[in-house]
Amino acid sequence: MMRPRSIRWRLTMWYSLALAAGLVLFAWATWFSMRQSLMRDVDATLAARIASLEKFANHEARERGIQLKEELEEYAQALPAGTWFELKDSRGRVVFASKRRRVGSSRLMSGTVWVNGQPWRVEFSESVDEVHSILNLL
Repeated sequence: MMRPRSIRWRLTMWYSLALAAGLVLFAWATWFSMRQSLMRDVDATLAARIASLEKFANHEARERGIQLKEELEEYAQALPAGTWFELKDSRGRVVFASKRRRVGSSRLMSGTVWVNGQPWRVEFSESVDEVHSILNLL
């Protein structure tokens, strides 16, 4: 017949379980908070890229004899790997689409930019593979 465990042993087990549960909860909260922070940074980067593209397109559109498509191609080449964008005019026709570089997963942001007083839709995509690799380390 098994003898009942002592109160010391039972309390030690309960406290150990409570501590383990608290540590797991803390680790999850830290991971989730880090994920949210990194994704906010990606969103801020995408918003900044949209604003930068609007400024660039307006500047280039004012220049005489400049082919906007060629300038947008140069702009797209300067973007980091894993980043692409598509620009559509007010009728929904694609004005420019950068080459989509192969990435694992990405985050997409759409917005309206004004080029020469006309609303154009832009979609920017940024790779989040680096975010996932950072989170996998935790």
